[in-house]
Amino acid sequence: MIIAESSYNNTVANTNTSLDSVSSSESTTKTQLENTIANIEASRALADNNLKIAENSYNSANAKYDTQLLSTKTQLDSIT
Repeated sequence: MIIAESSYNNTVANTNTSLDSVSSSESTTKTQLENTIANIEASRALADNNLKIAENSYNSANAKYDTQLLSTKTQLDSIT
C-alpha cells in the first residue's frame, strides 16, 4: 500500500509539473501572439502613413506639373 501511495503521489506531482509547464508555454505563446499582433498593427499604421506621404508628394508634383504646363501654354499663347 505504501508503494502504491508513493507511486500515486509521484504521478500526481509529475502531472502537476506537466500542467504547470503547459500553462507556462500557453502564457508565453499568448504573449508572443499579442506581440506579433501589436507589431503587425504598428507596421500597418506605418505603411498607411507612408502611403499618405507618397500620395501627398504625388499630388504636389502633379500640381506643380499642371502649373508649369499652364504657364507654358500661356507663354505660347502670348507669343502667337
